[in-house]
Amino acid sequence: MIGAVDFSKDLDFWQQDRWNGFFPVKLHISKDIPNGELWHILLENNDNKPVTYCRDTQEVKLKRGLEMLTIFKDFTAKTSLLDDFTFYEEQEKSLRARKSIETVSPKIENPRNTAYQKQVDAGVKRAEEALIKASDPQYITRFSCQKPLYQCSELKPVY
Repeated sequence: MIGAVDFSKDLDFWQQDRWNGFFPVKLHISKDIPNGELWHILLENNDNKPVTYCRDTQEVKLKRGLEMLTIFKDFTAKTSLLDDFTFYEEQEKSLRARKSIETVSPKIENPRNTAYQKQVDAGVKRAEEALIKASDPQYITRFSCQKPLYQCSELKPVY
């Protein structure tokens, strides 16, 4: 780390949007070291879990840190993270494309599957059945009233 943390910067490369900030670093050496090489180093300040179980930014005490640095220095790397850089770039492009598609067209639940829509469909079906019955002469009933309809308190069917 070669500078202070700047919390006003958002670099938009985290998979989750819950982190922000930036600090400059200078990489002197980049090596892939298998977890098995560091497995035996236990951290007292993290419930004696192996260092490989710790999160980024976990504090490592001096003795354990020197042990890790010795392994890091002595380990002969056959691969490098930089060898896979193209793979990670493609993965990042794919993730960004998916995020942009989700923000442009969010997943919409099929309105035909909602409880409300099912109730509407049932009501429409009942209305259609009532309309069919109303057009059938067998179900037509006539009412007699000598006054305007709004003044009729009792309607009597006429057969």
